[in-house]
Amino acid sequence: MSKGLTVRVKMYEVLFESPTYLYAGLGLALFALAALWYERRSNRLAWALLVPVALAVVLGVVEHLVVTDREEIVATMSRMARAVETGRCELLLGYIDDDFTSQSAMLSGARSKTMVSDACRRRTEQWSVSGVKIARIDVELTGRQARAQVVTMIHFGQGKGGKTPIVWDVLWANRGNGWKVLEVVEARPGIDFWGR
Repeated sequence: MSKGLTVRVKMYEVLFESPTYLYAGLGLALFALAALWYERRSNRLAWALLVPVALAVVLGVVEHLVVTDREEIVATMSRMARAVETGRCELLLGYIDDDFTSQSAMLSGARSKTMVSDACRRRTEQWSVSGVKIARIDVELTGRQARAQVVTMIHFGQGKGGKTPIVWDVLWANRGNGWKVLEVVEARPGIDFWGR
């Protein structure tokens, strides 16, 4: 990746995905302007106090309106987790690419899109799944493909049932109709849950 492209990607991430540094910078600018205004009491500085506030509002609106690819993948994973949690495994089919493949034993041998819903239903019944929470998602984008490592916390049984982390290694593709799961490379119990 060229240096110019890297800088643009990082700026894009800072602006739309995690603008905390920009908000902090605007807060510091506001604080500095307020200190200057307090010492000098000038009308010009009083008006200048509105600039960081206005920029923060604009930044907030832009951040809210722009949905990045990474945010879309995270939102899709959350919807998939809710579908499994509520036992509506058939909803997963809308998030899976037509060319889906998997070798993961965790999916009960589901090697195609059509087998995923059945595998999900069998697993959720077998384990008495009562909840699915996403603990962490790391998304790495490369053009129109992405790789996500997702750590889910699966709650099973009623009352004092147990829970276990499962680490999913998922490949995604965007073929113009949104991000869809192309392949589940691996799904394993999350022994290294806190390690990576």
